[in-house]
Amino acid sequence: TLDDNALSDDPSPGGAAVALGLVNATVRPASITGISDQIRERYFYSMADLAVGGRCKCNGHASRCVYDKLGKMVCDCKHNTAGADCEKCKPYFADRPWGRATSEDAHQCMRE
Repeated sequence: TLDDNALSDDPSPGGAAVALGLVNATVRPASITGISDQIRERYFYSMADLAVGGRCKCNGHASRCVYDKLGKMVCDCKHNTAGADCEKCKPYFADRPWGRATSEDAHQCMRE
């Protein structure tokens, strides 16, 4: 269950923060033994708790993601970078070629 405040900043319709689609989800419980496959196929299974982790791919130029005007998660870019994944320099900040940030070098885009 979700806390009532968990989605308070979620701009998506109906407050659904994440749309999760499962296709061909297969459950093969190891604990059911000694039963024929034909009988086992009649059992019903459910998932009570499902946790899915995720992160933004910001090329080292952001520490968090925010919702854009369309309700899509995008990187909160720093270092004068732009784009959904901070994959380019902002206009007029291309004096230094764009590069992924590392622990040694932020590869900050510089003003022309």
